[in-house]
Amino acid sequence: MNRVVNVASGAALALAGLVLAWSASAERLRQSAVAFAAVDYEAAAADSTAAPKAEESLSGALEKDPGNAEASFRLGRLLQRKGETAKALLRMDAAISSNPFQGAAHYWRGRLLSERGAHGIAGTEMKLAGALARNQPDYMFRIGYFFFSRWKKTGDIGDLDESLGYFRKSAELELSNLNRTFDILREFALHYDTLMNVIPDTDEAHFEAGMYFGHGMGMWLFSLKEFEKAKGINSRNPAFALSYGLALLHNGRLEESRNLVIQGIENFGGAENRILDLEIHYRAAGKPEEGASVYRALAELYPQNPAPNVNLAKYMLAGAHARCAAGTAALDSERDRLLESTPPEKKEWARRTFDAKKKALFASEFAAVRDFLREASGRTPSATLYYYLADVESQLSNLAQAEAWILKAIEADSSWKGAWYWLISLLVQEERYDDALTRINDALSRFPGDPRLLKMKDSALDMKIRSGKKG
Repeated sequence: MNRVVNVASGAALALAGLVLAWSASAERLRQSAVAFAAVDYEAAAADSTAAPKAEESLSGALEKDPGNAEASFRLGRLLQRKGETAKALLRMDAAISSNPFQGAAHYWRGRLLSERGAHGIAGTEMKLAGALARNQPDYMFRIGYFFFSRWKKTGDIGDLDESLGYFRKSAELELSNLNRTFDILREFALHYDTLMNVIPDTDEAHFEAGMYFGHGMGMWLFSLKEFEKAKGINSRNPAFALSYGLALLHNGRLEESRNLVIQGIENFGGAENRILDLEIHYRAAGKPEEGASVYRALAELYPQNPAPNVNLAKYMLAGAHARCAAGTAALDSERDRLLESTPPEKKEWARRTFDAKKKALFASEFAAVRDFLREASGRTPSATLYYYLADVESQLSNLAQAEAWILKAIEADSSWKGAWYWLISLLVQEERYDDALTRINDALSRFPGDPRLLKMKDSALDMKIRSGKKG
């Protein structure tokens, strides 16, 4: 009797083992089918030609595991992309039935319902998706855009309010979404009270908003308001101080702007890394004198740093060129009026007189620039400062000095094509064609095949042949 019981017990255990093994095998097959389907789905997302295979894989996975919410969701997305909204909606329903807390499924169900005209239910689904995906910035942004698009069609102010709330939440989670939001809300450019509703109350967010309003839209009054908020929250951030200074500048508060910028640099250091940014800021603001004064102060603060000297020289040169151009135009106009009443025998004398006045004008304007450049280049050697010195000497018709300085610039930075181009042009201008050709060959050894150098070489050879000169 005991033997029979033992045999029966052994058979039962063996059968249970087989059932467990079969169950484990089935589970592995189910998991494998779902995993392969997921891979196919990702491939279809990257390449639409892979969609049929992905659809087949997902359908097969659902046959093995009908309650798999992720597989139902993915198949629904594929069907939606095919335009089969009814089938896609059924799949989203199945996904939500298996997992009611899947925010993405509620979002896409809302989209599908909206496409089918069920706008009321669609809005409810979107709000539910927003509650479930509240920590996902991309879905917060998508839901905001859904309500914004609906507001544009219906004019329902409630939809606009909903969209602004979701846009703000998206920016709180991912600051880069703030600029994406502003791009969508550009039609509200003059409505600061609306735009401020999407800006999270953090220093970084107000700073980004200030940058967008100022640099992106040229709305410096809004920019100033945002920078003031950022600075109020975190006054120790040097970037805020500098940007706030630029907004002050654009709003006509020049002295405050200059003082704030200099104070920011003195207090926080690291000016070397922001000098070029400042140059761009002041140039964009069209305030050369303010820019020059800032760089003059920076040059005093950092005497061994060439950057402020280079930028100050740039401003000084631009100012000298502008004043010389205006002065030359005025002298030419005065000369032409005078020549109309000047006897023929005195016209040449009159022309020489005005040429001397022009030369004196250039000498007076560029002398101070030359003195500054010589002192600065001796203190902080720089290829750019040498290049500027060559420019000044050429304006003063000192071509030999100009050549010497441009050679120093090339010696300091032989990769500077512009310096090579200018040296060669200077030699051609003096009809020193052999010297020019030698320098062209030197440059071509550094920049093989450079089209401008090849063109200059052909031109120099042609002028040499026509002039009959040897050097």
